[in-house]
Amino acid sequence: MALSALATGNGRSAPRGWCSTLVRLEVAPNVLESVPKRYQQSPTLFRSLLPFPPRLEDHVRGTFVLTGADLERLKNRVLSKWDSVDIVEAESDSNSTVSSKPTKLSTFVLTCAYTFVCIAKAWHGVEKEKNKFVSGFPMDWRARLEPPIPENYFGNCVWGSLVDAKPSAFLEEEGLVIIAKSTHGKIKEMVDKGVFHVIVNAGPRYAALAKEGVERLGIVGSNRFGVYGNDFGWGKPSKVEIASVDRALTIGLAENRDAKGGVEIGIVLKRPVMDLFATLFRTGLSDE
Repeated sequence: MALSALATGNGRSAPRGWCSTLVRLEVAPNVLESVPKRYQQSPTLFRSLLPFPPRLEDHVRGTFVLTGADLERLKNRVLSKWDSVDIVEAESDSNSTVSSKPTKLSTFVLTCAYTFVCIAKAWHGVEKEKNKFVSGFPMDWRARLEPPIPENYFGNCVWGSLVDAKPSAFLEEEGLVIIAKSTHGKIKEMVDKGVFHVIVNAGPRYAALAKEGVERLGIVGSNRFGVYGNDFGWGKPSKVEIASVDRALTIGLAENRDAKGGVEIGIVLKRPVMDLFATLFRTGLSDE
């Protein structure tokens, strides 16, 4: 399936003075199959950044914080069990391998693993039929393409990658360790083997997960963007919210505005799920 559109995104000729580029996007049929049918025929599917409607009814928005001390505690917990907890990868054609025990783990890996496991357990606790999950994350490709994109390129160049863990791993007793190891391994795989390595089986796996009804957990934002340091002339922001997290089961990341080294996590969930998530998130940080 081929789609062509002007960079202006409205399907019309660009106004005089605009720099427009004709973009041709080849979409594999098995990738399109993973998109809900009601959106497959939408003329705005590949132009809209937010093709899914917001989840408003019976949902609440919350912001949770992992401090530097919390992240250190999570890191020590994961690394202490790194060699004793095995990973059973998802039933896919993935060629990824679990890396050896690292000396440190990034804030990104720890935050995603801990938050996703808490979300999965909270959702399963409220709705027992929700028992299969998969997590993914976007990766900046600009400097990783061959040849690399010029430094003055202004635009997006990202690709999402799914973590190679079985869908039930999020609910296991050592789910935090399993997902942290899997996420760390996937990042290392892309760094070592190149970003195109992860594309080979992406389409079939997305389609298979969609047919199985697996819930996908995603990420927007980053704790490295420095959003609280932005000042457009009226002062730095006192609170940053990523509005699009109400469109899917997605968490929004930003640096901790109150202290150096932490991270803020924005999330939208059904109220009963949010209540249980908050409890799991809080108590999980105190357990040793």
